[in-house]
Amino acid sequence: MSSDSSTSNNRRQFLKSTALVGGGFLVSGVAGRLGYQGGVAQASSPADWAELKEGENAPFAQYCKDAHNPGTACPDRAKEERKGQYCTNCMFYNKVKGEGKEELGTCALAMGIQRLVRGPGWCLSWVKKA
Repeated sequence: MSSDSSTSNNRRQFLKSTALVGGGFLVSGVAGRLGYQGGVAQASSPADWAELKEGENAPFAQYCKDAHNPGTACPDRAKEERKGQYCTNCMFYNKVKGEGKEELGTCALAMGIQRLVRGPGWCLSWVKKA
């Protein structure tokens, strides 16, 4: 695979992820103004949110809470070019609490469903933090 192809794929993934985030914020903002909570109790702060479970219906694919041992939740995580990718070094992630394997944070892609993801986790929408 040439570097031009790799750059093109990274740019394409970034644009797709950006579109997902923008659409998610738009939908959640409109739904919030209309009073729709989607069956999820509105927590007062991200620190009170529940953790996203592997396989939970989420706005992104293949979330695994431990990228060191992705198991069947993240078959694409095993690819060589994805080693070193974790929620902690993804542009969508912001730490909220905890340390090490217990670290939890928000993901811009999961804000609409108000779930926390694990720092050592990973999903297919990973984009390198600038």
